Amino acid sequence: MIFKSTAFGAILSCCLTFAQAQISIDLLDFGIIGDTIKLNHSNNLNLPMTGSGGANQFWNYSNLQIDLQDTIAIIDPANSPWPGSSQFSNAVLERSNTYSYFDITTSAADFVGLSGDLFGLGTPVEVEFDNAVTQLSFPANYLDSDNDVGGFTLTGTPSDFGLSGLPVQVDSIRVTSQTTVSDQYDGYGDLVLFSDTLNTLRRWHVETRIDSLFMISPILGPGWNLIPPAFLGGFPPPYNTTNPAIIENNKYEWFAKAKDYSVLTIFTTDATGSTGYRATFQYDTTIGPVHIKEYADHKLSIFPNPVVDILNLSFEDDIVGSILVYNSLGGLMLNQRIAGNKMIKVDVSMLPKGAYIIEVPQRKLVSRFVKY
Repeated sequence: MIFKSTAFGAILSCCLTFAQAQISIDLLDFGIIGDTIKLNHSNNLNLPMTGSGGANQFWNYSNLQIDLQDTIAIIDPANSPWPGSSQFSNAVLERSNTYSYFDITTSAADFVGLSGDLFGLGTPVEVEFDNAVTQLSFPANYLDSDNDVGGFTLTGTPSDFGLSGLPVQVDSIRVTSQTTVSDQYDGYGDLVLFSDTLNTLRRWHVETRIDSLFMISPILGPGWNLIPPAFLGGFPPPYNTTNPAIIENNKYEWFAKAKDYSVLTIFTTDATGSTGYRATFQYDTTIGPVHIKEYADHKLSIFPNPVVDILNLSFEDDIVGSILVYNSLGGLMLNQRIAGNKMIKVDVSMLPKGAYIIEVPQRKLVSRFVKY
């Protein structure tokens, strides 16, 4: 619903495709007031994008690491810090003390307002958009495309923005923001995410926001004037270097039925979409072996991965213990005793195709693999 918008192991490339029915994303696939969405983030990636667009694709992101976790709460506008927003919105996404206001209908989810510390100056502000930005049109289908332009104007005194100690007299400040978005639903198929395999619809989202800062000051003459770069030192990046500030937000997003939110978003370094630098994804780490997070830094050496029949496990010395394999629901699929070997072979040929978690509790080792 809100798609605004997180080190990382090896990403497995996979060329197999599986016949999957196309899915259509509509209003019923997203959360309602009272829902909470758990998000995980992988930061500082240098991630070549795997897979491609098209029908019946297979995207394998089973080895994403969790660097940070947070939540998104869907709340009633009347219960937000800006109760008056209920006049133009009917749902709010609360995330890290920033509130995104939406007008959601059966035909679209329109982004209509913001509140919070929007400019990084320590002072919350509220803004209703002059023109709403459509974040998602319903229903969304493979090969659909959307384009929209929207924005807002915000005017106040320097103190309203949290600015103080400016080098010159400033009577008023105005920010005009224009956002242009372009969306292309370029593929559908299986997405492997941790130990889940989801039937998904992928979207390529290109967003450009241009923020211009103006001020009324005696030294610049009458009326509104663009703030010169020399006077921008009190603002945080990117506002402290250029005016207008241009902010790019390019990303791939995967949507699944009844998941309330995009299940995976990979932010890319540029509009070509070739390299991802940050990922945000839904995954409940309580699913699967209870030690998946505790053992996250203790990698189990396995090959081949993906695997068809025999999975090899390599240890530094002889081991006595057990091999546990869990499916995406946390169900124990295999329990194999091992004793006295550095190299263990595990027959996984009987497992259904999909993603699994393998654990060696005696050594606090855990890994993930994909079964073809």
